Amino acid sequence: MEIKAVDVFTVGETVRFTKDQMIDSGTIVLTDMLGVVKPGHYVCTPGISVMIRPIGANWEFGFLYDGLERVESEPTKEEIEKSIYLNENSFEIYHERNGRTGLLKIKGTIRTEEQAHIEIGNLCMRLREENSSGHVKRLGRVLRVFKHHQDIDLLNQLADELMDDRNRLEVLDKIMVWNEQGEVGESVPVNYGNEVRKRTNRNG
Repeated sequence: MEIKAVDVFTVGETVRFTKDQMIDSGTIVLTDMLGVVKPGHYVCTPGISVMIRPIGANWEFGFLYDGLERVESEPTKEEIEKSIYLNENSFEIYHERNGRTGLLKIKGTIRTEEQAHIEIGNLCMRLREENSSGHVKRLGRVLRVFKHHQDIDLLNQLADELMDDRNRLEVLDKIMVWNEQGEVGESVPVNYGNEVRKRTNRNG
């Protein structure tokens, strides 16, 4: 049942998230993820928010009651496994469900679109000076991570064309034009979320 502001949570109680939420790149919860109520924290307001550790996570965060649902019975093994899977893949799944956020994951590292644009420009300049296969692969990889950008078909095409040595300078020109004109998505706020998560990060 949906939790109302007057309800009181019990430490150790299991709840289910009922909507996708991205606080920052490392604090993401998805619909159907499970969490466990933890002891209160000064960032929580009684009757409004509660400290939750998602199952499978090593951090806790103060979530609003809106978006939580009490789990009336012991979660099944399948529900727990699903929740762990959602937690481990939360960044990718959040973007698949909700689209572009201005954040990208490049080989396991979270970057803003603005940072990716800077790297694309630097790699293009390096490739004009030195024909490095490592830089070619890296540039192609960075272009392809704009999965939810409206220009992703063009970027995939340019990444493919980049592999052809004969036309590389021409392709680099096209990439630079796109990179200079490319729209940068607005990122979700990251500083506040990271600050809170660090204060509540635990290993136990």
